[in-house]
Amino acid sequence: MRQLIRLLRPLFWAEAALNLLTGAFAFFLPPLFLSAFTGQPGTPVPATLVFIQGYGVLLGELACIEGAALLARQDGVLRFVFYCLLVGDGLHSSALVVFVLASGGQWPNSLVLVLAITTVLACLRLVWLARYEVVTRQSQASFSPEEKRR
Repeated sequence: MRQLIRLLRPLFWAEAALNLLTGAFAFFLPPLFLSAFTGQPGTPVPATLVFIQGYGVLLGELACIEGAALLARQDGVLRFVFYCLLVGDGLHSSALVVFVLASGGQWPNSLVLVLAITTVLACLRLVWLARYEVVTRQSQASFSPEEKRR
């Protein structure tokens, strides 16, 4: 089971890298980023561009938090980060659905891809967390009562 936990780490590194690249894309090229998700080329309102840049900053921060948790090599830290990211996955998916419904119900390919990636990563996080809990319980059960008190 520990091996499964280790096998998933590269996927989470890929997620952190993807978030960092997407955040840079949103921050440095907000009009292009916006048109990729709306399918509407043109010049957006300046306030919208600032909002998109702020989204890019948040993605960069998420990438740094996940990367730091992965670098720490302390699964307890990663567990906490993954629980927080699961909440974010749910909110992100809900926001996508609300956005699509508010904009006419059409699902551009880019949004389908974002929803698919978010869903897959949420499932991988759930698998990792479930395995982590099993491994933690097994290792705690192997200690004698005296060792547990220390």
